[in-house]
Amino acid sequence: MMLDPAAGIEAYFEALAEYPRLFEPRRYRRLVLDRARLESYAREHGVALGLTFSNDYVLVLVDLVEVGEGPATIVHPYFRIVSRGQLLGGHNVVVVATVADPKLGNVGDIVMVEQERHALGRLMLELPRGFAEPGIGLEANALKELEEETGYLGAEPRLIGTVLTDTGLMDNEVHIVHASVVGRRERSPEIREVITRTLLMPADMIWSKILSREIKDSYTLEAIGIWSRLSTHSTSR
Repeated sequence: MMLDPAAGIEAYFEALAEYPRLFEPRRYRRLVLDRARLESYAREHGVALGLTFSNDYVLVLVDLVEVGEGPATIVHPYFRIVSRGQLLGGHNVVVVATVADPKLGNVGDIVMVEQERHALGRLMLELPRGFAEPGIGLEANALKELEEETGYLGAEPRLIGTVLTDTGLMDNEVHIVHASVVGRRERSPEIREVITRTLLMPADMIWSKILSREIKDSYTLEAIGIWSRLSTHSTSR
């Protein structure tokens, strides 16, 4: 929901009471948590401050921050995006799922999905992934997303890495999980997802598409990079 300026500041202090860790002191960029100062700055500068937007997935906070000391202090707005599911204890995941049963495809091939991304308005080739869901463990969420988006059934999920989406913009922490593909059933993606097809691809082909810029999704690049490094290290022993 989009909030009006006054409601945004009110919602900001409600979030402060409910999620105090989001407002813990920062050493260099200090949060202004005085309601009167926030209201005065918003009014004088014509900007929205506080909790300015929220939905099922994110909170958008526009903080007022202070940088510097004494006369050199600068005060300005700075916005951040908070993952709601992560805030409530869930785990964002991206899944590197490799075929383990030769009845399902070439052993070692990786499950990919092609789907339309709304922000870009075009189809993207990516690894399966999903938002954090409170109450679902990391490994369980990875297997759930894999099955829903592709129909492939995973086993032996293992955390192989963790990345931050964009440290200048959001707190979104994404866990990279490897799983072995051991079965398949009909996929059942969320109604808001537009997945056009599921593919099995060898790692070499994925790297070729990365280098030719056909695959640009950052999560996919990071996950394939980590998985390839682990695979190479494992086989070289």
